[in-house]
Amino acid sequence: MSKSNVISGLEEGISMMREGEKARFIIPPYLAWGLLGDEDKVPMRSIVVYDVELISVEDLYYD
Repeated sequence: MSKSNVISGLEEGISMMREGEKARFIIPPYLAWGLLGDEDKVPMRSIVVYDVELISVEDLYYD
């Protein structure tokens, strides 16, 4: 995952998971899209909910 594509609350939650786990993340606005939202996609001050299953973890090495 690229940090630029993932909200901080989701990134933080996934970092605490292990392979095969399922979790529900209820993320407050300040860890999601903020007070302004995301244009027409996410309303202002939204609490977002993600249901996640971590299927596998891979190490990525960049030269």
